[in-house]
Amino acid sequence: MPLKSELRAMPFRARVEALMACAGHHLEQMDLLEDPDRPEPLTPWDRRQLTGHRSSLRRVLERAAEFGIRIGVVEE
Repeated sequence: MPLKSELRAMPFRARVEALMACAGHHLEQMDLLEDPDRPEPLTPWDRRQLTGHRSSLRRVLERAAEFGIRIGVVEE
């Protein structure tokens, strides 16, 4: 995720795109780990990775809110 100073220096559209890319990355990784068709159960390492991606996604959403950007996560 870009630093606050980097986000401040970006035009609004670039700021939104950067934050969306970060959120998308963490959601994609979470989807891979939580895949219901996954043949084996999650290992302790996988669980830590999942927790880390959830925390990172939360930070991305909080950072977006600091800049007046609301990013919603919708389950399909």
